[in-house]
Amino acid sequence: MSLQSSLYEYWVAQSGITDEVSTRIYPDVAPTTATRPYAVYQVISEARHPHMLAASGLVSKRVQLTCYGATPDAADDAAEAFRAEMDGFRGAAMGTGGNVTQVRRVLLDSGDSGQEPAPDGSQDHTFYRRQDYIVWHTESVPTFA
Repeated sequence: MSLQSSLYEYWVAQSGITDEVSTRIYPDVAPTTATRPYAVYQVISEARHPHMLAASGLVSKRVQLTCYGATPDAADDAAEAFRAEMDGFRGAAMGTGGNVTQVRRVLLDSGDSGQEPAPDGSQDHTFYRRQDYIVWHTESVPTFA
């Protein structure tokens, strides 16, 4: 059960997101043949939050989500669909089957936007909007015999 798998399953179940990017949501890197708009996500940092005596089972992870589009508006529309489903999410299971993560809270922390030149030198730029979310969730606590 990974947070990344749980996020993917949650996202593809949200019609607001799939209306914008379908299921073109990729971990770490998109295929070079990906049709715009699409999204790429990755965990870029994580922190454990122990209490005084042991592990607490509470983790916060920074999940970076980047939406790509053929126009700035397409990238913005995709990013807004994710924001509407993520920012403020709290207190529920995310994912299905064996990929369920108990999420305590999700907050949009920061973001930026820009463009990437076309690899062939044409004017067919790809525009992006990047968002960093802090996802608080639980994990198993180690036990020692």
